[in-house]
Amino acid sequence: VIYIYGNYKEVLPKRVQYRNAHFKKFIRESGVFYKPHVPNVINAFYNFPEGSNTNQVDCLIANASNKYEWFTLTMAHHPEDNAKIIGFIRNVDKQITMIEELRTKAQTDSLTGLYNKETTINYINDTLSDVSKKNAGYFLLIDIDDFKQFNDVYGHLVGDHVIVECANLIKRNFRNQD
Repeated sequence: VIYIYGNYKEVLPKRVQYRNAHFKKFIRESGVFYKPHVPNVINAFYNFPEGSNTNQVDCLIANASNKYEWFTLTMAHHPEDNAKIIGFIRNVDKQITMIEELRTKAQTDSLTGLYNKETTINYINDTLSDVSKKNAGYFLLIDIDDFKQFNDVYGHLVGDHVIVECANLIKRNFRNQD
């Protein structure tokens, strides 16, 4: 059974008016939790780490405007009744969004938006370490012939434009997972 107290109407969508709802049903059917995250949320409530009285899970929850935002659910067994769980919900959307933006900036070239050298090497190494018949792939190396000479003749601004256009061709012709 889940009891919802406090400012839940400000955090959760207006359609959620659950009181004393069956927990799994609430998580699965309320429409509050992003469907792919539902198993992780249920698992966090039912499978605490061994020897721990607390657990935590990050998940997407529909806010009062029905837009998904990142929240951290922190829960603990009630000190007087181990069958009961108490916890709180904290909105961490700004923090997670900022972390993802920083990760993207750290992994991509600012001019082209393609992966930078370090990220590319990591992906190649990860892919090569997992090569199997099921996970076969191709490796494509693209080179702009005599590009240094082009830059020397036409200048770096024009050279940058050529690089950006080449990157745009790659992005248009390859899938994100390629």
